[in-house]
Amino acid sequence: MNMIRLATLWVAGFVLADVSALQAKDGVRVVSVSKVEAAKGKLRDKTATDWLTEAELKKLNEQKRAQNQQLIFFEYHVGRDKWRGIYTDKLLLRGFSWWIFYGENEMEAKVNEEIAKDLVPAFIARSGNAYAMLFVNPDQLEEVRKVLAELGIGEPKLKK
Repeated sequence: MNMIRLATLWVAGFVLADVSALQAKDGVRVVSVSKVEAAKGKLRDKTATDWLTEAELKKLNEQKRAQNQQLIFFEYHVGRDKWRGIYTDKLLLRGFSWWIFYGENEMEAKVNEEIAKDLVPAFIARSGNAYAMLFVNPDQLEEVRKVLAELGIGEPKLKK
């Protein structure tokens, strides 16, 4: 009886491994997160909000959106265990999503999920095990990239 259960678990393990391999092969991998230039750190410091809890940042995002300001970048500070955001009035995104994830596998799964919804990552920032990500419609990516470049925030590198 134990041998049958062991054999069943062994076969199930191979099936799960094959499904994971197919998902990874069909999706994209994040080769590198966005480079955040130290040289433009003072500019980001000047334009960023105070350091906030995740809930406070979400609430502020709703307030800023009502004022026609768009969250364009946000980041995590491991030592403070808080987030801060940078908003712009240069553009208002028609379709977007922003995410906070803990863990590389979870982040990469969300990247693939958002790409499947026809959104593309504008940036992926990492601090410790925390990831901040903004996804936008492909037709607005160039416009968003210009604003991010002014702040010294590069684009993430993805590989199919």
